[in-house]
Amino acid sequence: MGLSGNQKELIRQLQNESSLVGRYSSLNCVNVIGSQRRGVLSIVFQGHDSVRDRLVAIKVMDPDRLGDAYRISAFEREPDLLQQLEGRSRCLQLISGLEHYTWEINPPDVPDPLQIKCGFFVAEWLEEDVDEYFYDQQNHKASVKLEIFREILLAVEAVHRADIFHRDIKVDNIRVKPTNGSSVSVLIDFGTAAHLSGAPLESGYCGPVGAPAFSPPEAFVGFSGDRKLGKLSDSYAPGALLFNLFNYRDFLYVRENETRFNQLRSSIIPLIALESSRDNKLRKWQEQMCKFRKLSVTPEIAGPGNTLPSAASRIIKQAYSGLIDFDFLQRVGDLPVTRRHIDTAIRVLSNQKRQETDLKRKRDLRKRRQEKIRQKQERLDMFISQRVLNHA
Repeated sequence: MGLSGNQKELIRQLQNESSLVGRYSSLNCVNVIGSQRRGVLSIVFQGHDSVRDRLVAIKVMDPDRLGDAYRISAFEREPDLLQQLEGRSRCLQLISGLEHYTWEINPPDVPDPLQIKCGFFVAEWLEEDVDEYFYDQQNHKASVKLEIFREILLAVEAVHRADIFHRDIKVDNIRVKPTNGSSVSVLIDFGTAAHLSGAPLESGYCGPVGAPAFSPPEAFVGFSGDRKLGKLSDSYAPGALLFNLFNYRDFLYVRENETRFNQLRSSIIPLIALESSRDNKLRKWQEQMCKFRKLSVTPEIAGPGNTLPSAASRIIKQAYSGLIDFDFLQRVGDLPVTRRHIDTAIRVLSNQKRQETDLKRKRDLRKRRQEKIRQKQERLDMFISQRVLNHA
């Protein structure tokens, strides 16, 4: 996504500021690479917090979205949600809540600059990401990738315990945080998150609120704003991530090209849209699932391009299928259940490794014994040969 003139100018001004609100300095835009931007609601800067003497992440409202009431509300909701995660382990921590930066624009032939207020808030800075495990999966052991996935599940569970669902779980939104001598995974970017008790910002959603590639089927048919389904929806994205850890092919490509995902989704959309009440929408969904369940197959993780370890393949496939079910009513919403499957798979691989180590040790011992016997026999043969020559 390219940068607009307004975005470039706001970035320039902020990076030239000696200090933001007298506290944050050395601002550097981090979600823009060249002229391309990651993220759709905000511009993110790294800065130095003079109060805490540490790096922080400063999230500024996208200047091109200042006329969009929905986007403004979503942006302003984010620090409120982070406030509810204060002090919770495995959760992104807010440094300071919503404030406003006065952005000055100097149009030609206008005597006084225009002053526009852009909202911003500050959160802790987390440097390390998990990208390499997904984009370079062939160079990482299966047990290591499962440990990473286990950490991701724990991060999602931590947010859910606060009755918050994220709705945009993807590789870009996962960071690693040093904690008590170890490292834990943390979810970032709560721009599309919501609280179980929070009212929807709009009365209806016609599509996903997060990245479509990791969005569940129900998000495409009008259930994005359903608070009671939030945690079930958050179970789908980890399933897609698990696929991308153990298959070279892209999850979205396989879903779009090798399943009936689009066909089934398109057939359900108009039927759900005609219903006005939540109960009727759910009833219609159930009817369609009963009718088309055989079409609602999931992308096959064990298909072409898979790197599943044979010893734990069955367990991983079981965990995956429970997360990624097209029908949210059949999906595993209890992530600790999935985590127990992953723990079992890790133990299986660990036991296999110990068995392989023990087997190698035994083979090495056998080889050494055989070599000693060979050397002993060789010395004996030489001794006998020498005796024979001496008596000849």
